[in-house]
Parts: sequence; C-alpha cells; structure tokens
Amino acid sequence: MSLGDFLTDAKNRSAAVQAYGYGLNDIQSARDNLNRSETMGQYNMGQKYDQAWRKLPASFNRRGMIDSGVRRQAAGRLGANQLMEQTAQALALSDKRAGLDRKRLALEEAFSSYQGDDAIADALRRLAVSQSLQGLI
Repeated sequence: MSLGDFLTDAKNRSAAVQAYGYGLNDIQSARDNLNRSETMGQYNMGQKYDQAWRKLPASFNRRGMIDSGVRRQAAGRLGANQLMEQTAQALALSDKRAGLDRKRLALEEAFSSYQGDDAIADALRRLAVSQSLQGLI
C-alpha cells in the first residue's frame, strides 16, 4: 500500500466520520426544534381552551339555560374538541419523531456499512501485503 493510497483512505474515512457526525447533529437539532414546537403548541392550546372554558358559563348565563342541559352539552362538545385537538397534535408529533428515527437509522446503517466495507478492504490489503512478503522470502 503506497502513501497515496493510505492518504486517500484516511481522507475517505474522515469524510465518512464527518458526514456521520453532521448527520447526527442535524437530526438532534431537528429533534430539539420539534420539542420546542411541541411545548409551544401545548401552551398555546392550553391558553386557547382555558379561555374557552372560562367563557362557557357566561354564554349560558340567561334564564333557564344553565339548568336546561344546554350548558352541559356545550361543555361536552368543548371537552371533545379539546381532546381531539390534543390527540391530533400528539399524532403529528409522533409522525415527525418517527421520521427523525428513520433518518437516524438510515444514517447509522450507511455508516456501519461503510465501516464493514472498510474492514473488508483492510483485510484484503493485509492479505495482499502478506502474500507479497511471502513471495519475497
């Protein structure tokens, strides 16, 4: 193995490690952004429904409406809407996290296959060197 081959191999190895590191960093940044947006989404949704729950009794504060069951029905609809929105937000975040997990898995598979190919190439180089040394002796 010549010095040029060794330097090329070292550059390829460092480029693969660098690409792997940058890929992991990108995935972690996306995960951090997702966590921040999840927190803000939960806060905003909480504020929205807190205001809606506070306004609910006032909208039915007319004669006979509080006891008629209409308020109870409106509270049930509001609770169902809140639960549906929370579930939709959780599913969307789950899908985004699954996408990030798939990207990480693909990155790790690519890097591990490079390492495997590199190990095979090293073994073949050692075999060639040992055979050439046997031919000299």
